[in-house]
Amino acid sequence: MTRTHKEVQTRFREGVLSHLEQLESLSHNLSVKQEQKRQEHEALDKMRETILKLRLQRDELKAKVSQQKQQLLALKVKEEEVIPDPEDAAEGAQKAALEMRLAEVKGILEAYWLTDLSRSFHLWDPAKEFVMHSAQF
Repeated sequence: MTRTHKEVQTRFREGVLSHLEQLESLSHNLSVKQEQKRQEHEALDKMRETILKLRLQRDELKAKVSQQKQQLLALKVKEEEVIPDPEDAAEGAQKAALEMRLAEVKGILEAYWLTDLSRSFHLWDPAKEFVMHSAQF
């Protein structure tokens, strides 16, 4: 009987130890999962905080853009209210006439070059000539 009693005690100890090992493993796994959830929660909180900061920054930038648009509109209105100087208008008209004439001459030179008439006159390139003349203006 003693032998059976010892066997029972041994098997009981082994069973208890095995059960304790299982409980320890479960506890460890639970602890790991809790730590992961805590880290995920912290990361989520940081992301929410970042989102709030970015939204605030977006709103500030929108306000700045709106303010700058209003300032530009106010400047435009002021410029329209200012009576243009007749000399400035004359200079503008003269400049526009020169630009039209320049475009006209450029078109003629390009046509001249494209028709290959320029080849008979010392291989003249109107684009180079145009660049050289436009640099003088």
